[in-house]
Amino acid sequence: DPSVGGPDGGREAGGSCEVRLRDPCWPHEVSASGLRVDARRRACARALAASQGSSLLHKFLLPAAERDLQRGHLPGVFRRILDDLAEGGGGGAADPARPVVVERLSHAMRPAVCTLLAVHASGTCDVELSRRFLAEWRARPERRFAVPGSVLVLEHSQPDRPRVLLKGVPLAQLSALHAAGFNVYDAALGAVEDAASGAAEAEAQGGSPE
Repeated sequence: DPSVGGPDGGREAGGSCEVRLRDPCWPHEVSASGLRVDARRRACARALAASQGSSLLHKFLLPAAERDLQRGHLPGVFRRILDDLAEGGGGGAADPARPVVVERLSHAMRPAVCTLLAVHASGTCDVELSRRFLAEWRARPERRFAVPGSVLVLEHSQPDRPRVLLKGVPLAQLSALHAAGFNVYDAALGAVEDAASGAAEAEAQGGSPE
């Protein structure tokens, strides 16, 4: 999400928006950040987080590898953080042994809830974006997202509720909500578009696509 610094108090730097991160305040944020924050600073950050909502992200220690950044569900794009440090934008970059605290971001990684429709032998999959994610994006059109795969928009009976599919998404970019699942096979469906169309017809007749 390159608009992380847009309406939330960010500043322009080098042609891109950047936002200053707040101190972590909640226990899970402190644990994920790797930082030690005293009670007073946590109280101030908690008040700031309450006023800004989830749009204002917290500071964190830069992990040693991109995989650790993703596993820790930390915001930011690893290569962009390193580029910022290389340009002298972060303290401690000159001393590799010193932990680097990420205090600002120009881009943020945001999870999007989706429904898995198909898995291919190529290591990719097809998914459908949730209606809630699309509604929140529609409410804030200034946000710009770089989504993986190719986008396929299917018409809906209600023009303001299109179905958006992402085809060819790398499986490595998915994070399951459940530890286990099951496979469903239907020979009557030849493509994910057929499944989405069938769900739309069922909904139009009063049924539930889920």
